Amino acid sequence: MSTYSRFPLQIIKPAASEPRPAKRHQPPPYHHGDLSAALLRRAREALETHGAGGVSLRELAQAEGVSAAAPYRHFKDRDSLVAAVLTQAFDELTRCTREAMVAHKNAHRALVQVGVAYVGFALAQPRIYRLMFGGAVDKDQHPALRLAGDGAMQVLFEAVARWRLEDGQSADRAKDEPVALIAWALSHGLSSLLIDGLLPDMKANPTGLVSDLFDRVVKGLSR
Repeated sequence: MSTYSRFPLQIIKPAASEPRPAKRHQPPPYHHGDLSAALLRRAREALETHGAGGVSLRELAQAEGVSAAAPYRHFKDRDSLVAAVLTQAFDELTRCTREAMVAHKNAHRALVQVGVAYVGFALAQPRIYRLMFGGAVDKDQHPALRLAGDGAMQVLFEAVARWRLEDGQSADRAKDEPVALIAWALSHGLSSLLIDGLLPDMKANPTGLVSDLFDRVVKGLSR
């Protein structure tokens, strides 16, 4: 018997390969330059287009190409995101009214222009403006939002205090408050009337209307 027959060749079959596990859907990786700013921008667009009900963290995450959980690294919930957008809006209102105030050395004119700037802001973004003063979120649950709202009101107080001093009146916070409230009521009331289209004859020149009415009221208060 030959050597080869004594040790017959054994054909070793390769072991059957185990089936590969099905690929699970992986959420997109969290890589974003500034997700917080992007979410604020998209949320604001949604608020301006659809109102408070148009903001969805899941949809915003999808639009930004991140996982549904990623927005929660920056905002606790939907209301927190909406509150952050409205905080930004109040800061913008404060900035534009303050710029209007400091642009005029004459305190009477400065107070009038604060009212003009206020109404101009409201007309430029009416949906956001309504949400700022509406019940979209509970301001007591979002201190930064309440603080931003107080900051916008503070500009009116400063403009009134400056006007009263120029008018020969003594500095007195207690006397500033009712005048500032009148200025705010006029600003807010005209904004709402114009937004709702209840002053159609004035729509073509709202700046002229606001300036004239504020001028009359300030002169009346001076007397």
